[in-house]
Amino acid sequence: MLPFQVIGRMLSSFLLSVLWRYLQRSSTPWEKIRTATPASAMYSFLYFFGLVAVGGTYFLQTNKLNWSVLLPAATLGLFAVGVLNVNNIRDIDSDRLAGKMSIPVRIGKARAELYHSLLISIGFLLSIVFVLIDYNHAFELAFILMGPLFLKNIGAVKAKSGQELDPHLKQMAIATLIFSFVFS
Repeated sequence: MLPFQVIGRMLSSFLLSVLWRYLQRSSTPWEKIRTATPASAMYSFLYFFGLVAVGGTYFLQTNKLNWSVLLPAATLGLFAVGVLNVNNIRDIDSDRLAGKMSIPVRIGKARAELYHSLLISIGFLLSIVFVLIDYNHAFELAFILMGPLFLKNIGAVKAKSGQELDPHLKQMAIATLIFSFVFS
């Protein structure tokens, strides 16, 4: 399969999922546009920062598809959604006032904190599963050293709100970047 075919298939599956979410929402066109945004953003981050970036890069370098690569791809996508989630938790009050229906506005701060914990935890679990499937050397486990940094972020998201989350938003983005280097 040629690279443009893979990219085309990934893009078409993304667009179909966005369309499906759009059509599921409500009956009026304005309401559909307004309410489809949070899920669309989440899917965009998951697809493009995870599946397309990692899976596409892997394919372009090896010229083959390996389904186990979807595990670290999903990890990075989930971490990218985590960055978006911290941003949305930080802005939850202003988003509510502006009528922006982000996921934290919809589910509330307590559930958004749980959602954030799940994003990070599932991402780490997928990375561990990938290493167990394709284990070659002990250095492949170095990413586990990043665990305390992500746990610190989870704790800060639970303990703080509003502008207090600014440094933790940056920390989550930098931790994701460092994780990608260490994991690779």
